[in-house]
Amino acid sequence: AEEPVRGVDGDNSLHSLGPKGDTDLTTEEDATASKYRRMLNMGVPADAVMHKMTTEGADAKIVSAVLNAGEIELNEKNGDELTEAEEETASTYRRMLKMRVPPDAVRHKMKSEGVDEKIVSAVLDESKSMEDPKTLSEEEERIASKYRRMLKMRVPPEAVRHKMK
Repeated sequence: AEEPVRGVDGDNSLHSLGPKGDTDLTTEEDATASKYRRMLNMGVPADAVMHKMTTEGADAKIVSAVLNAGEIELNEKNGDELTEAEEETASTYRRMLKMRVPPDAVRHKMKSEGVDEKIVSAVLDESKSMEDPKTLSEEEERIASKYRRMLKMRVPPEAVRHKMK
């Protein structure tokens, strides 16, 4: 009987094999799994690696070991960081936010263009922190509300500005 190996791939980095490390692979299985781990390390999406394993008929034990290890590794490694290509995509939508396009409209545009959820959340979470830092005090808000009502009643903006002086 072959001795089980804890996931060591070509670069000798240890991988946690499953949530509790309870998935033991034989040397042969580990060699097969290391191919898929390298794919994950190179940034290939987990779904694509899963598809590759399925089409190549990888054992369920290997699939479980690779994907569980990959999820743990990717979460530790990437966190919320965007790749260079993702940053390029995100910059387009950040510009929209800078031009004061409402965040809901930007979200809709991103969804309609099939942008990854990771990018959507990165762009829109940043927009929350970028929101106008000029908040009004209660007194200022009371004064401003008077002028907002005038605008709402279709008083020309020039007349409202004049009234403010």
